[in-house]
Amino acid sequence: MSLPSPSCVGIDVSKATLDIAASSAIEQFSVANDADGFDSIIVKLRKHAVALVLMEATGGLEAAVACALQAEGFEIAVVNPRQAR
Repeated sequence: MSLPSPSCVGIDVSKATLDIAASSAIEQFSVANDADGFDSIIVKLRKHAVALVLMEATGGLEAAVACALQAEGFEIAVVNPRQAR
């Protein structure tokens, strides 16, 4: 049996919510853009092999979730939306 390949996870950041989608078996979900939402993301992502969490810079709205995930050991990339294509 082979190990599952690591997933890339994308987070769409808005003022009120975070929408999470992945390249593999992680089901899409949404959480509030607050500390409780960050905890929910961490719990769900810990169940999978996550190689990278990617999000666009959104005027600073992404900073708190990026820091929370990075503090938990996830690899984070925050990209300029003008260069994301």
